[in-house]
Amino acid sequence: MNNRLITKPINVSRRAIFRIEKWLYRAGVLKTERLTFPDFLCIGSQKAGTTWLYENLRCHPGLFLPDRKELNYFSSKYRFYGLPLSAYSDYFKNTHGVKGEVTPCANLPLRRIRFIKNIMPDLKLILIIRNPIDRMWASALMYLVRAQKKRFEDISDSDFYQLFQNQDLFSRGEYDRILRNWRGVFPSEQLHICFYHDLLNDPKRFLKDIFHFLNISEPIDWSNFPIQDTFNKSPEYALPSHLRAYLEGMYKQSIEEFKEEFPEIVKYWIN
Repeated sequence: MNNRLITKPINVSRRAIFRIEKWLYRAGVLKTERLTFPDFLCIGSQKAGTTWLYENLRCHPGLFLPDRKELNYFSSKYRFYGLPLSAYSDYFKNTHGVKGEVTPCANLPLRRIRFIKNIMPDLKLILIIRNPIDRMWASALMYLVRAQKKRFEDISDSDFYQLFQNQDLFSRGEYDRILRNWRGVFPSEQLHICFYHDLLNDPKRFLKDIFHFLNISEPIDWSNFPIQDTFNKSPEYALPSHLRAYLEGMYKQSIEEFKEEFPEIVKYWIN
């Protein structure tokens, strides 16, 4: 199993080399025939059950997922420009079954989405959508309470406001833009859109729909699937009304655009 994915910056010369490599793949000068890629990718959303999905999918005998969740090859500039494409491919070579991975990267820039389509034209995509306000709040608690080990009572409103303004975190809940970008590159039939509240309400049905999308059979024995378990749970604190109002203002336009296609979903969020 390849363990070469990195988290720290690499030197400028190596980065330049692999920038050139990516350009050669885009131009068709380098070919991908000898590389092995996943058949599907769960692109998120963050804090919307992706760890639960990963743990359940890897229990299916007809599926292969790497031992580590979130390879982050396409979403990390240090990995994307710091390693050759073969480093990503190594995770999937010499494997059997339908191959996939789970990395919440729905907010990738268009140029990166186009690159993915260029090298994996038949890739299937799974997007789990959660109320963007609840999703942002869960992310905030994950970063400020769990990661930074702060007591909730010691976190000021300004700490939350500052984190809410983080463009990367905010864009993870801009579902109108996310869908527009991915659908603008991949055919709609290659994108499976599902909803976090359906996972909570009927996890087995949620998983069955994904198996159907991936064209794999349902398991005969469900006892090995941790469908009732909870993974990577954020600390639980109620979202104060004034912070909710702030997030509602931030996401107002995005939710209005999303509502045009999914009015019942937005109605469910509001109620």
